[in-house]
Order: sequence, then C-alpha cells, then structure tokens
Amino acid sequence: MEELLRVEHLKVQFPVSESFSGKLFSLRKKYVKAVDDVSFTIHRGEVVALVGESGCGKSTIGKFLVSLVEQTSGAVYYRGEDMRQKGKMQSLRRNVQYIFQDPFSSLNPRMTVHTILSRPMQIFHLSKTDKEREEKIQKLLREVGLTPENALRFPHEFSGGQKQRISIARALSVEPELIIADEPTAALDISIQAQILKLLIQLKETLGLTMLFISHDLGVVEYISDRILVMYLGTIVETGPTGEVIKNPLHPYTKALLSAVPHNPLQEKNVEFRLTGDIPSTVNIPGGCRLHPRCPLATEACKTCDVKLEDVAPGRQAACIMVPKIR
Repeated sequence: MEELLRVEHLKVQFPVSESFSGKLFSLRKKYVKAVDDVSFTIHRGEVVALVGESGCGKSTIGKFLVSLVEQTSGAVYYRGEDMRQKGKMQSLRRNVQYIFQDPFSSLNPRMTVHTILSRPMQIFHLSKTDKEREEKIQKLLREVGLTPENALRFPHEFSGGQKQRISIARALSVEPELIIADEPTAALDISIQAQILKLLIQLKETLGLTMLFISHDLGVVEYISDRILVMYLGTIVETGPTGEVIKNPLHPYTKALLSAVPHNPLQEKNVEFRLTGDIPSTVNIPGGCRLHPRCPLATEACKTCDVKLEDVAPGRQAACIMVPKIR
C-alpha cells in the first residue's frame, strides 16, 4: 500500500507555571509532555484508530497534523515530502481535514449550512462557477444523509447528529485525502453514534477515504478501523491489525482497555484485567515503563527498564517486557 503520511519521533510539550525547585528563589519551568517520541505511518485507503484514555495525547497528535498545535521536535512526511520545509505545511491544509468531537461548538452559528460548505470551496478555488459550487453542495448534503433544502438553515436548527453530518460534509467539501475524526461520536446519543459510524464506513468505501480515527473506546474502533495504535501517557504502547489486537492484546494497557468494553472477547472468556490507581501526571512521568505504577504484572525490572516499541509478532508491536507472560 502507498504510504500517505509518516510521523517520526514527534514530541509536543506545553509549558506550565513555574515552581520552586527546592533552592531558595530558584525557579524551574516544567512542561506537560503531551506527546513524547511518537512514530507511525498511515497508508492510502486505510482507517487507523488511535485509542487511549482521556489525556493520553491522541487529540494533540490530530491537532498537530492540521497545524492547530506546534511540535516541539520530530518530523512529518506527506507523500514522502518533509513538511518541515518552508511553506510545505500549507499544502496539508486542503489534503488533511478535521472532524471535531463537539459539533455544537465547531460550527459557526452565524453561518448557514450553505456558507459553511461553500466557504472552503471558495478559499481553495474548487469550483469554476456558482452553478458548479451549488451542485457540489447538494451532492455533499445527500452523501451525508441530508437534503439540499437544509442548505439555507442555521446550525441551531439541527439535532446533534445532523450537526455532525454537516461537520463531515464540511470536511469533505475540499476533497481531502486524509480525514482526522476526533471522537466524532462521543458527544452524541448511543443510537445516533451508530448512524454516524455507519455513515463514516459508507463514505470510506464509496470515496476511498483515508482516516485517522481517534477514540477512547476499543469497542467502537473495532467496527471501523483496519489498524490500531494504542496510546498511554503520550506514547504508543501497542500497534497491530484491529482484529488481532482485539482478539489477542499483547500489552497490559490494551488488555485493560478491552476488559472495560461491554461484551468484548475477553469478558466472554470470563477474563478481567484491571489497572490500579490513577493516570500519573504528564508533567512528572514515571521512570521505566510508564504503566508500572498501575500494572498488576509489573516487576522491579519494569521500574527501571528502557522500554521501547518493538516487533513481537508479524505486524504487531508492543512496548512491554512482560509480553511473553501475557501471550
């Protein structure tokens, strides 16, 4: 498969308020390590799921890819071109589009649906005439399950599910190559979530979309993704084809996420795997394996080991020295 996007050793840090370091009048600036040395690839036509608990850094990665946050270090390659070169990031603005988690706040309440969809087309000069633009708007609305008559209405006149359909149509309006869907069903009712997931799957098949699907729910990504990246405390701890990760998780954190999903394969086997305690602060990340303070399998070696994401099976990677015991 053609490699569309490659991220190498990405780090994103945010400064927090200064504090005393112990010495009188000595100040030390601290940083939130939102993303800490993350690398991955996305191939054309596949759906890659980025999963993990809230605060693990998955949304930060998505926002970095559309220039909503700046990297501290690392590189991103799009179609093999280094986006760090001057002016290159501008080329991503059309080809990579974002679907936000909350459709209620991501749509301009003062714009009609027609304006919301037509403005991106005008910015990128995607229609030669007004008639061509109108035809594209009508086609977009039909593709997301709305009618052309909805074009003259304002966002507040729609339900949450309809708003998210408009957000999806806006992302598609510039004919992107990559869609970043940041928990697009999280703010919706359960019944509406299923409709939006079904719509995204349908659009992926009909339009050949490539997608980075961000979620905290492995039960959701099971139905839409081809491959899974599992994140914990700013790093990727496991990767692999979706079916294999769901059926046979190789990292304790993935195992715990699956155990929390109702009616998942682990629970059918009467197997439960629970972590203890709370997620550590991303300002003071534990040494060794980052999961060791919460992991029931942790040993003394886990507290000091320099754990890296390594190949553990064909197409599978995990960052854990306990993989042989988990398998």
